[in-house]
Amino acid sequence: YVHADQHAIATNPNNPNEAIMGSDGGVSLSSNFWSSNTPSFNDRNNGYNVTQFYSADARNISGDNYVLTGAQDNGSLRLTAAGIGGSTEASGGDGAFSHIDQNNPNLQVTAFVFTSYFRSLDNGATFPLLIQNQSFGRFINPTDLDDDSKRLYAAGNNGNYVYSDPLTNASPGWFLATVPFNNGQVSAVTVSPYTANRVFFGTGSGDLFLVDNAQNGSTANVTEIGSASFPAGFLSSVALGASDNEIIVTFTNYGVTSVWRTTNGGTSWTNVEGNLPDMPIRWALINPNNTQEVLLATEQGVWSTDDVTAGSVNWGITNTGLANVRTDMLQYRDSDGQVTVGTHGRGAYTGFPFNSTPPPACDVPTGLASSNVTETSFTASWNAVSGATSYDIDVDGTVTNVTGTSFNVTGLSASTTYSVAVRANCASGSSAYSAAINVTTANPPAGCDVPTGLASSNIGETSFDVSWNAVSGATSYDVDVDGTVTNVTGTSFSATGLTASTTYSVAVRANCASGSSAYSPAINVTTDDPVTPPTNQVLYTTSFETGLDGWNDPGADVVRFNNSTRAFDGNFSLRIRDNSGTSNSVLSGINTTGFDQVEFDFYFYARSYANGNFFIVQVNDGSGFQTIGQYTFGQGGFTSNNTFYQGTITLDAANYNFGAGTQFRLETEGPANRDQIYFDQITITGLASTPGNVFTSEPSLINTGITMNDPEDEIGFSVFPNPASQTTTLSISMEEDEVVTVEVLTITGQSVMTQRLSLGVGTHERTLDVSSLQPGMYLVNVKSESLQETQRLVVE
Repeated sequence: YVHADQHAIATNPNNPNEAIMGSDGGVSLSSNFWSSNTPSFNDRNNGYNVTQFYSADARNISGDNYVLTGAQDNGSLRLTAAGIGGSTEASGGDGAFSHIDQNNPNLQVTAFVFTSYFRSLDNGATFPLLIQNQSFGRFINPTDLDDDSKRLYAAGNNGNYVYSDPLTNASPGWFLATVPFNNGQVSAVTVSPYTANRVFFGTGSGDLFLVDNAQNGSTANVTEIGSASFPAGFLSSVALGASDNEIIVTFTNYGVTSVWRTTNGGTSWTNVEGNLPDMPIRWALINPNNTQEVLLATEQGVWSTDDVTAGSVNWGITNTGLANVRTDMLQYRDSDGQVTVGTHGRGAYTGFPFNSTPPPACDVPTGLASSNVTETSFTASWNAVSGATSYDIDVDGTVTNVTGTSFNVTGLSASTTYSVAVRANCASGSSAYSAAINVTTANPPAGCDVPTGLASSNIGETSFDVSWNAVSGATSYDVDVDGTVTNVTGTSFSATGLTASTTYSVAVRANCASGSSAYSPAINVTTDDPVTPPTNQVLYTTSFETGLDGWNDPGADVVRFNNSTRAFDGNFSLRIRDNSGTSNSVLSGINTTGFDQVEFDFYFYARSYANGNFFIVQVNDGSGFQTIGQYTFGQGGFTSNNTFYQGTITLDAANYNFGAGTQFRLETEGPANRDQIYFDQITITGLASTPGNVFTSEPSLINTGITMNDPEDEIGFSVFPNPASQTTTLSISMEEDEVVTVEVLTITGQSVMTQRLSLGVGTHERTLDVSSLQPGMYLVNVKSESLQETQRLVVE
C-alpha cells in the first residue's frame, strides 16, 4: 500500500525496476515498479518521523504522555508514549484541529474538514461522529474549545462563525452567527480564560475582533480591536498573556510584519517582529508565569524570546531535540508547564522550554477502599501521597476536593452501585486518577412490598403512560425511566419529552414508613416511530397576480397594489403602510405538519423608509404570534428605498409546533402613511432536514441588485408556467443574433442546469425539463452580450 497523496518519485539508475515514493505516508520502496502491473511496496520509515500535524493537544495531567493530534490525510491520532512509535486512530480522513477539555479530559474533540467533528466523552476511548457538514468554514477549520462552557467555536463563511451547545449535552445543537467581521472569513479562534463567553476571532484579511456573549450568536457584542498597521494578510493566531488586555497576534504571509503585541486590549499595538527572518508565523504562546517569554511556531521550527517587551526584540531558534520544520501549533499544560508542539512533517514533540527540567510528578493514590456502608452512605479512604496538598474524589462523575485521606459520601440510593476513584493534587499539578472501585449501598429494610403489574399504555412518539398495582402502606412511588427517577403519589405516571423509536427501561419501587422497597423487574417500552417527513414540498406561493391569495385585508393600510415598478414579477404586489404604528396582514391555514423545517421566502421593496423604520415577519404555531424576522432600514444590508431585496427565514421543528393551521403575519412599524413596504413572490416550502446538517437559521437578507426606478423598463424574457412541476417554457426576445447562456441556480447560488443557445433576431421559446429538480425556489439567469436578466422559478 502507498498513500494516495504522492509528492516525489525517484528510480534507481542502475536498476529501473527499483523506485522510491515520497507521500503523506512517508517513504516507500518498490523493487518491481516497472515490471508489474501491480507493483509491491514496503515502508521505509524506520526511525523517520514524517507525519504532518495541523494540531496537537495534551491532557492536563502532570507527567501524562497522551497527546491528541490532527494529521494531514492520516486522520486524528492518539499518541500515548514518548519517542517514535505507533499511534492509534481516533477518527479518519484529514485530521484538523483537536481539543482536550483541560478541566475534564473525558471530553475530547477531533475534526475532519470544514465543520465536521467527532466527540469522545470517555477520555478518548471512542470518537463517534458528532456532526458532518461541509458547507461552512475552511478546509482545515480553526476552532477553540471553551473549557468552562464546553462550547466549540469555529470559522464559518465570510462574515460569520459557527458555535455549538455545550458538547457535554447528549445531542448538542449547532448554530451559525452572522456578525460584522468586515465580511472576512475567520482564520484564528481563541477563547478567553479570563472572561466568560468571550472569544477572539482573527480573519484571513488581517482583522481582529473581540466578541462578548459569543454564545448568543448574531446578537453577540462585537468590537474590532485590530490595527490599521496590521497587514491585509492571514491572521494565524491570537495568544493571551496575563489578561485579555495582553495580546500577541501572528501572520503567515511573506513580506509583512508578522508579530504584533498590545498591553491595553488593542488600543495601541507594537511591532515585535525584531530580528525574525521573513517567514510565516503560525502560532504564538506566552509563558503564563512570565509573560515576557514568548514562543513562536514558524516555517523553520520554534523560535523564542526572553523579553518581548524590549525595544528591539531578540528572537532565537529553540529547536533542541526538535527540527527546523514547519510548525503549526503550540499548547501549554498548566499542571506541569509542558509545551506540546505540532509540526507539519516531523510529528509531535513535548518539552519544558519555560522550565529547566520538568517538575516532579504527583503520584497516584493507592489503597482506595470503602467502609461504613449503609443504605445512603459510605466512607472512602486511601493512602497519603507525598507532597499532596489535596485530593479529588470522583463518585459516579461527581468530584469533591478534600484535604484529608478519607471522605464520607452521603445522600445515596439504597441497593445501588457507585464507581469511586481518587487523584492527588501537588504543587506540580494533579496525578492521574486511581483505578476505580465499586461500592454498593445496603438494601432497604424489609416491610415495603415490591410493586407488581407494571405495564405501559398510550405510547406515542415522545411519551407513554405506565401504571402498577397499589402497595399496602405505600405513601409514594419512585418511577425510574432510563435512570431518571420521579416521585409520584398515585399508581400511574406519564413519561414525556422522549425520543421517537427509542426503547426505555422502566421500573418502580414503593416508599413506606419503614423505608423503600426494591425496584420492580424492569419493562422495556419503545416509543412509536416518527412520522416520515415528506420530501421538500412547496406549501404556498403567490405573486398576487390574481388576488390576495389568502392574505387578509384588514383596512386601507393593506392593499393589493397594481404597479409593475413595485412588483418583483408581474404587475401586482401586497402593500402595507403604517399611520397607526402597527399595520399587518395575516395568511392562515398553512399545513406544515410532518416537516423538519419550513422556509419562508419573499421579495420586498421599501418606499420612503427612513433609518430605524422596520417590518417584522411572525408565525403563529398555536401558541400566539412570535417574531421570526425583523428587517430594519439602515441595518444588515437593508439600506435603500426603491430596491428589491430577498428575505429567507428557516424555521426548525425543534423550536416550533408545525401543524395544519400555521399562520404567518407581515407587519410594518412606521410613523406615517408614506412609510410603505411592498411584498411579492412569497413562497413557503416544507423541507426534510439533511442528517448532520441542521443549523438553526436566522433571518437572511440578499440584495437582488434590481432597482426599479423606470416604470417603462421591460424584461427581456419570461418563464411559464410558473410554478412548474415537469417542464416550463422560456421565452426570449432578441434584438440581434447572439449566443445566450441560460443557467438555473438554487437560491444559495449553486448551479443545477446550464444551456447555451444560438438565437437570431425575434422571440424564441425553449422548453426546460425541471422534473429532476427538488421542489423549491430557483433563479433562472439569462445572459448574453446585450441581455442579462434573472427571474424566479418555483418547482412544485
